[in-house]
Amino acid sequence: MLVVMRPFNPPLPFGIQLKSLAAIVIASGLAIAPCHAESSLGSSKRQKPIADMDFELVGGRIYVPCTINGHVGTAVLDTGAGANVLNLNLVERWKLKSSGALNVQGAGEKTITGKMLSDTSLKIGPINVSMMFAIPIPELSAMEGRPMQAIVGYGFFSKYIVEIDYAKKHLRVFNPEDAVKAKGMEVPIHFVSALPHISSAMTIGDQTYKMETMVDTGASAASLTTHFLQDHPLKVESTPETIIGAGVGGSTLGRLFRPTSVEIAGSSFAKPVIAMTTSKGGVIGGQANFDFLMGADFLKRFVVTVDYPHKKFIFDPNETVNTPFEADKVGLRIYSEGADYHTFRVVGVLDGASGSKAGIKPDDLIASIDGKPASEYSLTDLRELFKSPAATEWKVGLIRKGQPIQVVIAAKSII
Repeated sequence: MLVVMRPFNPPLPFGIQLKSLAAIVIASGLAIAPCHAESSLGSSKRQKPIADMDFELVGGRIYVPCTINGHVGTAVLDTGAGANVLNLNLVERWKLKSSGALNVQGAGEKTITGKMLSDTSLKIGPINVSMMFAIPIPELSAMEGRPMQAIVGYGFFSKYIVEIDYAKKHLRVFNPEDAVKAKGMEVPIHFVSALPHISSAMTIGDQTYKMETMVDTGASAASLTTHFLQDHPLKVESTPETIIGAGVGGSTLGRLFRPTSVEIAGSSFAKPVIAMTTSKGGVIGGQANFDFLMGADFLKRFVVTVDYPHKKFIFDPNETVNTPFEADKVGLRIYSEGADYHTFRVVGVLDGASGSKAGIKPDDLIASIDGKPASEYSLTDLRELFKSPAATEWKVGLIRKGQPIQVVIAAKSII
């Protein structure tokens, strides 16, 4: 999540909020009553989409093919982004026009400096999207395991009806005036700083909390904000404090836990893995304007129709809706390096987790897993491997200060 704090030269005519990928979800007590509906996408007279394409799902984020001023690339579709932004390193590489500067705050506590863009357009199928800002996001690429070139948010979603089929990794875009229908439960949206808020509920033991929830397709997981936790201190079993995410402005700290259940759009999810944010600063800290951030851990269990023009989401559960929530089983924070993002470095080790007990240390390079070269995995594959419910242990080859090391890591859930 980013917030443009203070533009330098030239001044902006109004405040702009940008939200990016280390996203958040908030909860408060909105009494928005979801209703069953067959709303927007496809009636007996099916409307033809203006864009129809497959997408890549990386870390739970939606990457669609695009062109940027004629250059081939990919863009992340992010309902948690209040504006469309470009990776700053592309401005010089592609000789894009830029001027002035602006301060940006994101999920981390630091403020970074970006640039204003002019005459920059991103194209998704036949749809043109204006790009007004460029920000430095190299750490997002490293934690994603692939180049992150552009983030497309409110400026795109506000003009179209977008159907996201997570299971099939397929996207359809419709004009808002088309009489389209979609199966599922219709949930009203209200917007706060161009970001979509709905209501949800979380139960811990015999206590249920009504939560104002920000729906964020740019977030991989789900988090309670520091703002919510200041009002509702939770006495629950949790992991030690660790880095729960990283994004614009740096890292976010928190603890992971499992509530009894979370209820969203008529579906109840038992014992999901949720982060409790402990960072005070940043836009998911103590000044957050929502309680709960709902990311891909929940969204991927639905076909999600994003209908900003009619102020609603439609959630249609898919075949994975009742799949248990798996937690990481090694306690390693791993980033990718190199031109192809296939060199994997440990940047953090959770105290008490099986990775720590196996002797793995920050700065170790992962060379192999069970005899298979690590370079044959993507970063997403590696993270999913270390969450496998069937695994009992992994034999991991490391490089530490140039020397090869072999360790055995027991597969034990961190929460």
